Amino acid sequence: MVTEAGLGAGLVLFRLVADNPSMARAMAMISHLANTFLLIGSITLTAHWLSGGADVSIRRHWRRARGLMLGLAGIVAIGKSGAVAALGDTLYPVTSMAEGFAADLSPTSNLLIRLRVLHPALAMLIGAGLVAVALRTRLAPTDRVGFGARRAVVTLVVLEIAAGFLNLWLLAPVGMQIAHLLVADLLWIAMVLLTAAALTTPVSSSS
Repeated sequence: MVTEAGLGAGLVLFRLVADNPSMARAMAMISHLANTFLLIGSITLTAHWLSGGADVSIRRHWRRARGLMLGLAGIVAIGKSGAVAALGDTLYPVTSMAEGFAADLSPTSNLLIRLRVLHPALAMLIGAGLVAVALRTRLAPTDRVGFGARRAVVTLVVLEIAAGFLNLWLLAPVGMQIAHLLVADLLWIAMVLLTAAALTTPVSSSS
């Protein structure tokens, strides 16, 4: 919470706001978003444990933990690329999709514009990986939280990709960008809960 407030204050104090197109602003926003994910994850795990969730043991479940941790890292990577894309969309609005695609591919465009093509590519690739990890993760048959989190991850990946295409089609209005970020936060929460559930269930010595 302290670092979240500090990063937000830094954006204002160093004037990384309004029409500032600097890479310093982009890096600050990336850091801010990553910290937000850590804060939300901490709150999610706190609520999970206060609700009776068992302790997590990464060492005991190392093999299954690797895929889940990669999934969590993938969501952070998508979020960071999304922060850059959203900044580019905000600072350099377009009037049509064709104009936007042309700007993406133009060598004379600002770097923020040229980097935003990474976001949909990462979203499709990592989104498919998240669905695969979620469906392959072993859970205790009676773990309602785990199975609920698995369904949420799969559903939210599909919803987030659909929201991304809608955001692109609507030329990234602020309201749609906020909705897109909200779904990303919900996906992060679901993945954190799935990870917590998977790393507390009994496993055989071969898993």
